[in-house]
Amino acid sequence: MNTRVLALFVAALWASGALGQVYRPEVPIELVAHEGDPVPGIAGATFTWFSPPQIDAEGNVLLRAWMAGPGIDATNDAAIWFGPPGAIQMVARDGDPAPDMAPGVIYTDVSYWALVSETGWLAFTAWVSGPGITEGENDAVVFCGPPGDFQNALQTGDQAPGFWPGVEVFESGYESLGAGLTDNGTLSIGGGVRGVDLPPDGTRAYWMGSRDNLELMVWWGMPAIGCPECDPGVTLDWEDLLSRNDAGQMTFRGGMSGPGINPTNDAGRWLGSAGVWEMLHRDGQAAPEFGELVTIISATGSLHPLNRHGDKVNRIELQGPGITADNDWVLVAGQPDPMEVVIREGDMVPEAGEDVYVRSIGNAYINDLHHILYRLRYDGPSIDDTNEFGIYYGPYTDPRLILRDGDAAPYFASGTTLVGLGGLQSFMAMNDMGDFAGMTSTDKAPPGGESVVALWIWHGLTGQYVPILEPGAHFHGRTATTDTLGCLGEYWKLTGGGDGRPQSFNDGRQLAVQLDFTDGTRGVYRIGPPLLGDTDGDGVVTLAEFASFDACMTGPGGEQDEGCDPLDFDLDNDIDLADFRALQVLFGESR
Repeated sequence: MNTRVLALFVAALWASGALGQVYRPEVPIELVAHEGDPVPGIAGATFTWFSPPQIDAEGNVLLRAWMAGPGIDATNDAAIWFGPPGAIQMVARDGDPAPDMAPGVIYTDVSYWALVSETGWLAFTAWVSGPGITEGENDAVVFCGPPGDFQNALQTGDQAPGFWPGVEVFESGYESLGAGLTDNGTLSIGGGVRGVDLPPDGTRAYWMGSRDNLELMVWWGMPAIGCPECDPGVTLDWEDLLSRNDAGQMTFRGGMSGPGINPTNDAGRWLGSAGVWEMLHRDGQAAPEFGELVTIISATGSLHPLNRHGDKVNRIELQGPGITADNDWVLVAGQPDPMEVVIREGDMVPEAGEDVYVRSIGNAYINDLHHILYRLRYDGPSIDDTNEFGIYYGPYTDPRLILRDGDAAPYFASGTTLVGLGGLQSFMAMNDMGDFAGMTSTDKAPPGGESVVALWIWHGLTGQYVPILEPGAHFHGRTATTDTLGCLGEYWKLTGGGDGRPQSFNDGRQLAVQLDFTDGTRGVYRIGPPLLGDTDGDGVVTLAEFASFDACMTGPGGEQDEGCDPLDFDLDNDIDLADFRALQVLFGESR
């Protein structure tokens, strides 16, 4: 076995019954870098600190790291690293020559911000110094490209793309340059602009496109976009919760001011591309599909997922006749004109019990399959704090309940149940293939322990919720801390990069995460994917597994033999045709 790779071999022991516990699929846990480890290529240097990591489609991990050792000081102690476990490479370091700049210009700070696309392109903001560089004037640069081919995409002091002559890019405080990358490497940049016909303190603008051709998308103070009913004097005053996609679209919520604008109609949610915008929802907008005289009181719920098709998700608040505090929030998703109503507060949910209805709707996420993932909180005669939360996933028009408080915890001892699903939405990362990773509690733990929060992966192909790590697990000579949030909380969440935001969970079901350990150290690791159905341990589902299935087949209600646990996909203690269907979809799956 690769010495830097460790399949969580507690799982193998459980499978053999050596610990008297239940089977779990093996999950690879691979060391990327750890505090105190030697820094590759720098004699005597060790790692001292890391940023939360990100990951691309090939499993390459991106992290910013700090170092200490001989010859290392505040001028050269930070660097950006990228690559697979066991072979990460330093791609930018404080004090090194800055690419695509004049000779003698060096990086002075690369630690601020960095992202990676699914395609392995990087974008990062760096400060530079050297010939022709003046601090505070033209020393901030967004670099973009694959490792070894970074180019200067935008620099403070540049003529601002898309603006009239005399407007330059600048950075100060919240106007700092920041970049985003979508799955295919489409670049977006936000930064300050100042100059001719702009406010004395400047304003903020956003661009999107390639590193060689950025188009102006929006800027604070521009005429209101996507609002044909607005007076020509109405302007866009602010924006936040930006997301971007591979097609060059951007979505955001924002506010307006000007003639006819007041606190009842000054905010909205936009979607569009350079020069082509639509306001999806606006405060005060009529919503006749929910009743006569019903209007939107808040169109700016805190959701920002966007997929590559231009599908959007939003949570809107209603007011008007028949609207009460029990039915005023609605979740909508899909293409504009109109978006699909997914669920509404007050709706009955018979799958959760008789007379059970929706009490509240949590955050929602969408992927490129046109599927949505969200959380509901229930109310009704049979609802208490042991069964009040459910997780739903599926097409916008037909999502299904997939997890619920009180469900049996898969791959845990009999009698163990899931609890605390209400908090899952805050610690969840989703990819574009129907999988998600998240933290979920159980009401029991292995013998001698306490209730724990485990890190899980929802395996979309089989509909299995697989535990992949618990605090207290031993690997690579260390023990993961029982401080669950510190141990498992520092990974990038949301929609796996499909919205142009940082991603820790890729389409191969691999998760890049920081872990804390009982010896007081911290490391960056790549976890997963769990390989279900692998009976011979060779890391791939082949015809050998079908031969094993033939030997293990019991039919419904039969008693399965030892060693057949990997083929019991529905965990009902028999091997039947339901399990065969799962094995069929897994054929060819590998690590």
